[in-house]
Amino acid sequence: MTQNVRVTFRDMDASPAVRALIEERASHLHHFDENIADLHAVVDMEDRLHHGVRLHVTTRGTRLEAQARQEDPGDAILKTVGEAFHILERQLRKQAEKKRPR
Repeated sequence: MTQNVRVTFRDMDASPAVRALIEERASHLHHFDENIADLHAVVDMEDRLHHGVRLHVTTRGTRLEAQARQEDPGDAILKTVGEAFHILERQLRKQAEKKRPR
């Protein structure tokens, strides 16, 4: 279960909707790894039209990072958050498969 969720907004105003989505998606990460201790999300605005999301996760002995950048100026930041979590979940799934005894 994720113990600590931190959200940092860079070069933009904090968004309660983005923060709520990050916290909600983080609460489901324990399905992939029960030892998640910390999640730090960085949401940044590169310029008026482009934004990105970086997720840093600490588990027992491992630190993972997932990053998603907006590719289409019309994409909403919530979509970019979802893409970053999808990448992170895939990494956690792959890590769990490596730990399973064969």
